[in-house]
Amino acid sequence: MTKITDQLALEFGLAPADFAQPYNRFITAPPVSGARYWARDAGDLVVYQDHLYVRTTNPLVTDGIALDFNTTPGEWFFAWPHLRELERLLHRYGWQITNHAPFFLPAGPVQPPSDSHLMLIERADIPLFKKDKRIHEAFAYDDVDPDMLGVGYFDDGQLKVVAGANQNGRYTWEIGVEVLDPAFARQGLAVKVVQALTAEIQRRAPEMLVVYGTQFSHMRSMNVAIRAGFKVGWTELTFAPIRSHH
Repeated sequence: MTKITDQLALEFGLAPADFAQPYNRFITAPPVSGARYWARDAGDLVVYQDHLYVRTTNPLVTDGIALDFNTTPGEWFFAWPHLRELERLLHRYGWQITNHAPFFLPAGPVQPPSDSHLMLIERADIPLFKKDKRIHEAFAYDDVDPDMLGVGYFDDGQLKVVAGANQNGRYTWEIGVEVLDPAFARQGLAVKVVQALTAEIQRRAPEMLVVYGTQFSHMRSMNVAIRAGFKVGWTELTFAPIRSHH
């Protein structure tokens, strides 16, 4: 059974068993083929089970972070003093923080909801929705991270809520969900489409791990994940050299 440590091991150049060890890891290496989108930047920091896993492309940056945070408890890393110290350190090398977010994983098998308004959107049909400018998150329309499957909630033939999954990583499919009609926002339909899509992925592609990503400030999205049967799997922060503008 695929675990998130299989994907993280690929990205950090570790063995899955290394994630059971009780210490932080600091690695200098380029991004690898099969990495998730978030793990393709010059710097990637994952907090998983109370430990830090850091990869950068610059050995000076790696060593600087290791020196400052070798014994920092992962569960407290996102406290502002630590982030401020990381930002100061990165600026010394001409780098900056580029993003940070929580990622959710299914707590177990997800049961599909029973609702005649829910319809699968097969991979071959996803490009038909590209002209719908309301859709920004559910489908990526990207050859590198291809859309694999979707679920829509249709009312009188009109798409009102949609969730899509794209293959983002060798072992992971990432879900995005959108309520396209505000009139349907308070009916719990985002939860239903996420449940339906997750259950179908678990049935069709049990070797793939479903991931749900959002932002720390998006409380509604995080609550959708929790109500759909997900739990927080890890948190992540990316950083990269500051690009000059001419």
